[in-house]
Amino acid sequence: MIEEQHISDANLRLLVKTVYVHQNEDKSLDVRLEFNGDFEDSVAVYVEGESA
Repeated sequence: MIEEQHISDANLRLLVKTVYVHQNEDKSLDVRLEFNGDFEDSVAVYVEGESA
């Protein structure tokens, strides 16, 4: 179990390689994270605070 309730900046930088942010014509944002390391193929889409 992880006792800390947050991830440190240093650990986040080890986990995430690149963050891509794109603003759409309707002013909504698309955010894509490119991770360091191999992870299973999966996708999470969040729309207005809910996962889809």
